[in-house]
Amino acid sequence: MSRFRRAAAAVVVLLTGVLAAPTAAQATTLPWNSAPCITGGLYDIVTDTHQNWYVVRGSATQCAPTVEYGGFRVVVYKENAARGFSAGWNARQFPSAEPGESVWFGAAALQRKAGNYGLCLVAAGDKRIDCASATISKASAAVGSPPVLWPISVDDPLVAKEFDADPYTAAPNPAVGNGHDDNPHTFCGTCW
Repeated sequence: MSRFRRAAAAVVVLLTGVLAAPTAAQATTLPWNSAPCITGGLYDIVTDTHQNWYVVRGSATQCAPTVEYGGFRVVVYKENAARGFSAGWNARQFPSAEPGESVWFGAAALQRKAGNYGLCLVAAGDKRIDCASATISKASAAVGSPPVLWPISVDDPLVAKEFDADPYTAAPNPAVGNGHDDNPHTFCGTCW
């Protein structure tokens, strides 16, 4: 077979694989259900220097009743925004449907940008389980000093809002190059 035919055949095989691959709109949805009952809390916040994110850490324990693929989210509320938001990488899943399952987590919740923010651990659809506030000054954002996490009521006006949420991704952190940060380093502030 000539070089040209082999090259053409290779291109056809390559294009067939690329064109047959699902698009983002066709991507499979991963199973995830908001757990109807959890206890837990947000404990502290640390800096991930590779991605310029602040990672909120906490734990959640599942209680009865449970659901298959049950999980929870961390929701971020910007001070002057009408709604909160939970990225798909900030949804977590319990390893089983057994009551008492516990998960320690880190969630890349806040970018290093000045502002006042509310953060909540959310389950049962939209039930806020535990909430905290964090104020990031311009100076602390510039050097990466983590803000202090202050407990607030789940009904505090900062967080007493509806929220939008991306689908569960099973990813523990934002993808590199997703528009949130162009740092090429890998990132594992949420690997625990």
